[in-house]
Amino acid sequence: MKDEDLDEAQLLSRKNLLMIADLVATCALGENSGAESICCTVFSMDELIRIVSHDNISIYCKRPFMKFLVSVYLEDEGKKKAQLLRNK
Repeated sequence: MKDEDLDEAQLLSRKNLLMIADLVATCALGENSGAESICCTVFSMDELIRIVSHDNISIYCKRPFMKFLVSVYLEDEGKKKAQLLRNK
């Protein structure tokens, strides 16, 4: 759905969702495993992949969800793998 097809309340709701997704993704950055585990309950990896791979969603709207995916799921997996390699 394009922005011009939405009424003012829907645009505000979309804007709020994007800002909240970005804020929560920012909280999960770095060495904050507590925030990361809480974030996993907000969006599943499958939900995020569906959003970022959807053709009808603009890149502007995908950005917070891509940040969320990387900071909560992908960055954490990279840290775990690096730690395993260091411990060998």
